[in-house]
Amino acid sequence: MVRLILEEEKLKDRKLVVKADKFKEHFSGYSIEEAEFIIGEVLDEWKKRKSSITFK
Repeated sequence: MVRLILEEEKLKDRKLVVKADKFKEHFSGYSIEEAEFIIGEVLDEWKKRKSSITFK
């Protein structure tokens, strides 16, 4: 049980760091916070679409 709790905490602490240069052309004129928000929204939408796709 303790192991499961510790593993869950590790998942919450996971981070992904991407250099701003990778997205510079897509987010010029946006603040870092705005870019992070937009990327989050796009990923949420992608996740919804991906989960609604059924494979035959």
